[in-house]
Amino acid sequence: MKKIVTVFLALTLVIIHFQPAKAVSTIVTNASEFVIVYFIENNQEQARTYLAENVTIPEVNENTPINRVTGYPSPDEDVSVVISYFEDERISRRSGRIAFIWELTVEDEKITDIRVVYDGSNPFINEMNLVNEFESQSKTNILTVTEHHFVVQQVDGNIDNGRLELNYRNTETEASLQIAVEQNATALEDFQAANDQIYTLSNGLKALYKPGSEQFLLQDNNLIYSIHLEGGEEEEQTFEAGDYLKIANSMNYD
Repeated sequence: MKKIVTVFLALTLVIIHFQPAKAVSTIVTNASEFVIVYFIENNQEQARTYLAENVTIPEVNENTPINRVTGYPSPDEDVSVVISYFEDERISRRSGRIAFIWELTVEDEKITDIRVVYDGSNPFINEMNLVNEFESQSKTNILTVTEHHFVVQQVDGNIDNGRLELNYRNTETEASLQIAVEQNATALEDFQAANDQIYTLSNGLKALYKPGSEQFLLQDNNLIYSIHLEGGEEEEQTFEAGDYLKIANSMNYD
């Protein structure tokens, strides 16, 4: 990653051969201000005034706040390179953790194109933050999943009335996995209806598969975990007990 940044910084040394200094300054300022307004000030309406029509803002699949933005000129005409950094307590502000590197084309003081050079976002940071918050509130550790049935590109969720919900998605296929966790001391067998099946996981925990609703339940330390899969664009795809067992057997304590 340092090599990528070094290359961009080195390229700024040759920019004066391509563009007048005033034009370079305006391009860098407009590009940097747009990113600051959009991500740090969270003013999406104002940020869009920097954009030409039909310009798509790339997604950043991590909810960690961005706290620093640096703009650089580029050897390409009308282009600025913007490097943004996540607010990460584990890394010093001086070095920072790079959120993204974008190349923004600015023409007539409007951004006409945004190209992603590097995406440093990690959607599983969202999972970690939600899990840590739930564990802090509930005073108990929970199991987290390591097998998701598809490549995860987005993670979000919420905590509501002592219930944690985690949503994992693939944005290309729209496949999704939902895992919910809540306190419940009711015996797993009490949830069993006709045609439901009880399984024993590799870690010895009991699990209940409800084929009618394609729902999979497991219980540990008075916590009930609910697992649900959806196939996205493959709407007719159905999931079997084996699909859920693979996910449930991957769950462990961090």
